[in-house]
Amino acid sequence: MAYPRLRELTLIFLVLTLAASSSGAARADKLIVVVADRISLSDLDNKSFPTISKMLRHGAVGLISPNCVGSKSQMSVLLTAGAGSSCRGDDYVREVYDSREFVKNDQMAENAHRTRIGLRVGADSALFLGIAQAKREAVGYGPVTIGLLGESLRRTGKKTGVVGNSDTLPNSIDRSAAVIAADNNGMIDIGRLSIDTLHNGINGSTRFFSDVALLADTTIACLARADFVVVDFGDTSRLEEYKLDLSEKAYSQHKAYVLKSLDSFLGRILVETRAQETVVVLVSFSPPVNGYWDRLTPIVIYPSAQSGLLTSATTRTDGAIAASDFAPTMLRLLNVRPLVPIAGREARTVTKDQKLSRLNDIDTRVATNRKILVPTMWSMAGIAGLALTGSAVTVAFSLRPKRSVLLMLRIGLLICASACLAMLLAVFAPAGPVSYMASWAGGTVVLIGLSSAVESVRRNRADKAGVQAVSVVTLYWLTIAAIIIDGATGGQLCRFALPSSSYISGLRYYGVGNEYAAALIFMSGLAVLYSAKTRGKLVPLIGFLIVIVMGMGTMGANYGGMFTGVVTFVLIWVVVRRGVFDVKHLIGAFSIGVVLVSLFALIDLKIAGESVSHAGRIAQTAYTLGGTGVTEIALRKMLYNIRLTFGTDALKLYVAFTPLLVLWFWRIQPKVRDMFKEDPIMLPGLKALWVGAAAAFLANDSGVVMVCVMMAMTTIILLYSLLDRLQSSSVKS
Repeated sequence: MAYPRLRELTLIFLVLTLAASSSGAARADKLIVVVADRISLSDLDNKSFPTISKMLRHGAVGLISPNCVGSKSQMSVLLTAGAGSSCRGDDYVREVYDSREFVKNDQMAENAHRTRIGLRVGADSALFLGIAQAKREAVGYGPVTIGLLGESLRRTGKKTGVVGNSDTLPNSIDRSAAVIAADNNGMIDIGRLSIDTLHNGINGSTRFFSDVALLADTTIACLARADFVVVDFGDTSRLEEYKLDLSEKAYSQHKAYVLKSLDSFLGRILVETRAQETVVVLVSFSPPVNGYWDRLTPIVIYPSAQSGLLTSATTRTDGAIAASDFAPTMLRLLNVRPLVPIAGREARTVTKDQKLSRLNDIDTRVATNRKILVPTMWSMAGIAGLALTGSAVTVAFSLRPKRSVLLMLRIGLLICASACLAMLLAVFAPAGPVSYMASWAGGTVVLIGLSSAVESVRRNRADKAGVQAVSVVTLYWLTIAAIIIDGATGGQLCRFALPSSSYISGLRYYGVGNEYAAALIFMSGLAVLYSAKTRGKLVPLIGFLIVIVMGMGTMGANYGGMFTGVVTFVLIWVVVRRGVFDVKHLIGAFSIGVVLVSLFALIDLKIAGESVSHAGRIAQTAYTLGGTGVTEIALRKMLYNIRLTFGTDALKLYVAFTPLLVLWFWRIQPKVRDMFKEDPIMLPGLKALWVGAAAAFLANDSGVVMVCVMMAMTTIILLYSLLDRLQSSSVKS
C-alpha cells in the first residue's frame, strides 16, 4: 500500500517542480507596452537606473530575434510583432496619425483612411494609413493577418491606445511603433500620437528630449480608457537619428540623459498603476543600427509571475524569443486567444540563475558571429581554394612535389575537413571574437593531430594500398558523432556555431541547421562508403540515426535534412545490396522520404502541443489551407534556392573554383574511376550522394548551401585519397 502512495507523492513533486521552473508571466487587466527602440540590453543593465534595475531583477527578461521576412529592418520587425507571423515592411509603416491630424496635401487623416479603406472612424482614433500596402506585401508569405494583435483585442471588446512618437521634425514623421496596436483595418481606438512632448535638451542645444511628465500624464489618461496602450518613447530613436551630428562625448551625455528619462517615466507609470492589475512591458524592436543589424534587442515584462528568462517554442532557447512571439505573448497576458492560427508562440518564463549574464552571453555571441562570419567564411574559401586547386593540379598532372609542399596540401585539406567540427566545438569557449577564433584555431590543430595519429597507427597495421584517406575519414566520423549527440540534445552547439549562424544566431531555427545537416548526411555517406568491411551494417544504422535526430521535433528538427538523408541512405543501401540503382529506386527513395517526413510532422503535431516544430506547423497549414498552401511553401523554397544559385556571391564562388572544376572533369575524374575500379560500390555510392544533393536542393530553403557542402566534403576526401595514391606510387617507384 505504501508504493502507490509513494508514486502519487512523486508525481505531485514532479508537477510542482515543473510548475516552479516554467510558467507564463502575470496575467493583467491592462497592459502598457513602452517601446524604446534603438537600445540594447547593455544600455539597460545599469544600477543607476533604479526602476529599470528593479524590472530586470524581478521581471521576466529576454532578447528578441528579428524573424521578419527579407532583410532586417525596424519596420518589418514591428509588423511581424503585431501580426504574430513573419512580415515585410517599409517606410509606409511610419504613416500612423491621429484621426484629426493633417497629412499630405492638407488632407485630414480620417478622410485619407476612408478614401483608402472605405470605413468611418472614431474622432479620437489613430489610423495606420499604410495598412493596404502592408496587406499586399504579406501576400505570398503564407497565412499572415496584418494587425492580428489589435484585431484580436477588438473582437473581444478590449480597447487599444497609442501615445507618443519618434518624429524628428521637421525632417520626418515616424509613428511606426503604433502599428503593433492597429487592427486589420489599420484602426486604433484612442490616438495620442501628435502630442507635443518635445522641449529643449541639454543647455537648449537640442530638441529631441521628451517632456517625461507630459508623456506620463497622457499615458495614464489613455490607460483609463484603453486596455492595451503602446507608448512610443521616441527619445531613444531620435538620439540615434542625430548621432552622426554629435561628438562621442556629447552622444554619451545625451544617451545617459535619455535613459535616465526613460527610467523616470517607467517609475511614474509603475507608481500610478500599482493599485491596478497592470503589466508594463519595456521593449526595443531595433538595436542601435550602424549599417547592419548585429544585435538582439531586450524585452522586460514586469511584474511577472516569477523572475526568470523568457523563452518560446519558436526558438527553444532560454533567454530568446522571436518577434512573431510578441503578439501571442501580449494576448496571453490579457487572457485573449489569437483570432486565427499564427506562427508565433506565447513566451513563457524559465527560472535561471545569473539571467542577465546569460542574456549578455547570447547577445555577445550574436554580435561576434555577425562580425566574424563574412571574413571567416571568405578566409576558409581562400584556404579551400588553394588546398583544393593545388591538390587538383598535383593529382591531375601526376606531379612529384617536394615533401614539404605535399605536406602543406594535405594539411590544407585537413583544415577544410575539420572546419565544421572545430567551429562546433569552439562554442564551448567564452563568448567573444578573440576567444572564439583562438578556440577554433586550437581545436583545428588538435583535430588534425589526432586524425594524423590515427592514420599513422592504421598505416603501421595495414597494407598501405588498402588504407585510404584515414585522417579525413576519422575527422568525418568525429564530426558525425558530435552532430548526432548535439542534435539529440536539442542542437545547443549548432545554433551558435559559426557556419549555421547568421546575425540572428541560432534563432532562425532550432536544432540542426542546414549547414550541419548537410555535413552530417554527406560526411556519413562518404565515411560509410570508405568503411568497406562494415558498410553493410553501418548504412541502416547511420540512416536510422539521421532519421530520428533530424525528424524528432525535440531533437534536430530539420525535415528538409531528414528528407535528404532518407533519399541518400536508401539509395546507398540499394547500392550496397545490388551494386546499382535505377529510376524505380529513385522514385522509391523520394516516396519514402515524403512519407517519413509527413509521418514525423503529424507525430510532432499530435504530441508537441505548443512546442510543435516547423514541420508540425506545415501540417497545420495543410489542415487549414490544404495542399495548395503546402505547395506554395515548397515553391517558395525552390525559388529561393534558384535566387541563391544565381546570386552575386554564388557567381563569385563559381569564378574562384572554375580552375578546379575544369581540372576535375578534364583530368581528375578518370583517375577517380581508376582508383575505385576494384570496388563496385564506390562509384554508384558517389552517384547516390549526388542524388541526395539534388534532394537537398529541392527540399531546403538553403539547399544550394547543402549542395556546396556536399561537393566540398566529397572533393576533399577524393583528392586526399588521390594524394595518398600518388604518394604511394612515388614511394614504390
